[in-house]
Amino acid sequence: MFIVFCIPLSIPISIYLMWSRYFRKQYDKARLFSGIPVYVMAIVFILLGIVPYLYHALSLPTSIKFVFKHFPS
Repeated sequence: MFIVFCIPLSIPISIYLMWSRYFRKQYDKARLFSGIPVYVMAIVFILLGIVPYLYHALSLPTSIKFVFKHFPS
């Protein structure tokens, strides 16, 4: 669940990067950096959907059951 903390951490970073580029009159980069929290939130939601699926699909007990089913004891 550490990945969820990336969303609030990305906000001050994006504000710093946005304002530093804005004061240098690099408006295109400022606009890009202003979207960092939205990008991070989208990536976190995608990862939160994928990770449990991969965890259950690649879980060890299923693999052990598969091995024991094909090899008689």
